[in-house]
Amino acid sequence: MVTNLENEMRIGAMIRRLSGEVRDAMKDQIYELYSDKKGNLSKCGESCARWHWLLLVYSSDLKKARKFIGFIQIAYEKNINLDVNKKWMLFMRMYLPEEAVKQIKGGAFTQVPKLSIINQTPLAHKNKRNQREQAIFRMY
Repeated sequence: MVTNLENEMRIGAMIRRLSGEVRDAMKDQIYELYSDKKGNLSKCGESCARWHWLLLVYSSDLKKARKFIGFIQIAYEKNINLDVNKKWMLFMRMYLPEEAVKQIKGGAFTQVPKLSIINQTPLAHKNKRNQREQAIFRMY
């Protein structure tokens, strides 16, 4: 018989995995939008895609984020690498950290999905599903 703790642990793991998969799919879609027809990213495209994604992830105020994303679109059209633009970096140093804290403290999600979406590390579970260790005395 499965205990409540074991059940909650399984549910938590499932929610983290699903939230991470949604995050990865959204991120991939944004990067694809900045890619050329062959799927290649220029330095400018990669920079714009990354900043676009970071604004979506960390912004609690999507109206403000939309304004910055508008600047990203202008930079993309003019082939400007935002990673070397001093004014852009200044704006992001002032905006993103504060927004990240707002996003974490407020919002509609509970901690587990919120943190799994904000977490930018690659998912560790990919291709490891069958590599799980089994207990020696496991009851079947």
